[in-house]
Amino acid sequence: MKDEQYIQKISPQTAISQWILDEWLHPIAPQDRYSPPNPKGETFLDVNSKVKRYKAFKNLYELLNSSLEVLEAFTIMNYLCVLIGQINNDNWIVISPSAPHRQDFPYWITYSNFGIEKNKSQQITKLQSTVNKLLGTLTPLQLAIYGIDGYGYNFDYYYSYAFSKTKIEAFIQSLNMTKIVQIKRFISLSSDYNQYLYNGDKRRKAIYVLNKFFQQRLSNTNIYYFTMYDCDNTYIVGETPDKDYVGIKISRDFQYNP
Repeated sequence: MKDEQYIQKISPQTAISQWILDEWLHPIAPQDRYSPPNPKGETFLDVNSKVKRYKAFKNLYELLNSSLEVLEAFTIMNYLCVLIGQINNDNWIVISPSAPHRQDFPYWITYSNFGIEKNKSQQITKLQSTVNKLLGTLTPLQLAIYGIDGYGYNFDYYYSYAFSKTKIEAFIQSLNMTKIVQIKRFISLSSDYNQYLYNGDKRRKAIYVLNKFFQQRLSNTNIYYFTMYDCDNTYIVGETPDKDYVGIKISRDFQYNP
């Protein structure tokens, strides 16, 4: 995953600028879930809304820059920008927008969620209250995505945040909320997978063997799920007895059928 450069560091100012551009450049979604590409009469945020939201973003940056010991930003899959900051030695915060996607987590993979302990320290109460207030002024938007294949769809654009005791846990919490990245504990592959596809018996046998391999030969097996727009990638990675790592990558894309 590192070689594919899913995560890259950028400046906090660049991240917030990208949030603003996403709001300004995507049209407000029509009533229908699907719509033709580049329709006539599409509407965008009005000037008053742009000014109001720009001020909220500016206030948010100033708050984080003055309150945090460290403020960083990253891009995920060269699109989603997130802010992550260290409040003190035991507290971290992540803020990120939602991302457009049509794919759901693979139904044929059984998993359990990580039990991440949310930080309830009194040290972050004031910051949490202020962040809540600022993000509350950035009301969710329903934006339109127009695809190159002659169709479009809507998605809810909003901002979420998470506090945690470690940087990685806060990062995972925020990404799980936006659903662009999900990290799960692997349990099994469903026996129903591919049952309706051509040559299904052969495929089910292959899945059975693969599932047995993951369950009997590997430990600490996790699922790393990445989705954006009409495609997704799922990585199932486990640890061998020799402390090496073995895994598979599953890629899917949404095919529009008018």
